[in-house]
This record gives sequence, structure tokens and C-alpha cells, in this order.
Amino acid sequence: MEFADLGKRMQKVREEVLDLKQTELAEQLGTVQTLISRFERGLGGNIHLVLEFINYLEKRGYPGHMLFAKDFGVELMKKNANAVDENNNPKNPVEVQLAELKYFMQKGFEKAITLENLIAEVIPDAKSNSKKERNIAKKKK
Repeated sequence: MEFADLGKRMQKVREEVLDLKQTELAEQLGTVQTLISRFERGLGGNIHLVLEFINYLEKRGYPGHMLFAKDFGVELMKKNANAVDENNNPKNPVEVQLAELKYFMQKGFEKAITLENLIAEVIPDAKSNSKKERNIAKKKK
């Protein structure tokens, strides 16, 4: 993953999940707004900032490791927003993992449907040919 991509993901999470301004996040992480801005634009930053941001997410019940996931999405982070109770104690980790699994299964299903539709467009008779072949095979038996 490119440094700029990580910065864009951090910005999406800050805006869409945490609903914070750069100055607010900087204050929470014990840094300055200019460093947050440079990081989000892919112009600079450091590992300390990344670790502080992940720690901040984890403390609020968000899966910080999802920043590095291939199928990154703020939807998954939002679904796990309730991973902590009102006292900031982690909820049942099995429920959190199950929510992630359901999300990835749904995404996989959506990709399979998209692929099937794409194939049907490219090969319009693909479904009808396979039905014909099955009927011919049945008749031969």
C-alpha cells in the first residue's frame, strides 16, 4: 500500500466514521493539524502518527487493522462502531468477528453476482447453452 493511499483512508475514517475535523483529531492524538493534513495528502507523517491513530480507533471499538485491509471500507468500520459498550469495554469479540465475516461474505456474494451478470452480457447464450446441454445429456440417458 502506498503512503498516499493510507492517508486517504485515514481521511475517510476521520470524516465519515469519526466525524472529526483535522484539528479535533490532532488534539486527540496529541499532535498538530498540519501533520494530519500532510499525512492525509500523502506528503509526510511518521509511524508514530499511524500507531496513535490505530490506537485511537481501537479504544473506540473500531477495527484499526481494517485501515490496511485489501477490501477497506468505512461501511465495515461503521458496522463495528458498537464493538464497545457504554463504558468503552470491548463487547463479545466473537460478535465483532462475526460482523466482519458477514460483511466480507456479502461483499463476495455481490462480486459473484456482478461477475455472473458480466459473463451473461459477454456470452448472452451462456445460461441457455448450459440448459440445452443438460437437456441433451438427460435425453441421451
